[in-house]
Amino acid sequence: KINIDGAGWNLIPASAFTLNDYNLNLNVNSNDNPLAGQPAFTGSDGGSPDGSWGTSVINLSELGVMAGSNIVIRWELGTDGCNGTFGWYVDDISVYNCLDCQDSLTMGSLRTNQQILMESGVHIFSSDTLEQQSEISYSAGTDLEFGSGFEVEQGSVMEAKIEGCTTAILRVNSGAQTIISLLNLVGHFPEKTETQNESPDLLILKMDGTRLDDPGKVTIQKEKILIDRLPAGNYTCMLKYEGKQRRFQIQAR
Repeated sequence: KINIDGAGWNLIPASAFTLNDYNLNLNVNSNDNPLAGQPAFTGSDGGSPDGSWGTSVINLSELGVMAGSNIVIRWELGTDGCNGTFGWYVDDISVYNCLDCQDSLTMGSLRTNQQILMESGVHIFSSDTLEQQSEISYSAGTDLEFGSGFEVEQGSVMEAKIEGCTTAILRVNSGAQTIISLLNLVGHFPEKTETQNESPDLLILKMDGTRLDDPGKVTIQKEKILIDRLPAGNYTCMLKYEGKQRRFQIQAR
């Protein structure tokens, strides 16, 4: 629920979700749950902190939130007379602003020993080749697209990040293999040492917030992400390694 400028608490409607909204309306017949009749996240799977996590995204502007608004958000848990579970695990909450999305940027250059921040309000398309000690950061409002010829050679670093409306989008052909260097997404992952045995962990979610049924379609092999004939659709990915985390989207079409 959300309280905007002290106007009282209101249930966030399903229409405000851009990813993974409520899965059911709670029953009103013979139900002593105080939330009876409301849309909710509900089910018999109690889950655990070490189990799978769902991801939801809400567009606050759909609720009337504007620049300067004061908002308070709360999570409510309701149970009925049946056997309950431990509760509701909630973690990794982010609130962010979107930039005005007005422009695009297209690039296709050989960049040698360059340290540059490329910014665009909406869209970036890059066929750049980065070599030697280049450090290039691509920052867009809504999506990032890397075309044929894009390459990051050894010694260079590229970071794809979003400062605006959503997470980074990597567009791929659903019928082909695509290989993306981990450096393309995370900047720099340190080399593993004898005391650093953790391997990168990649979580792939479909647009309804559930895990990809065939996780073998997107895998980590050495220092690269291999996308192997991913079914057409939109996917949200979370890459974790040694305390670092990056989110991005894959759009297969």
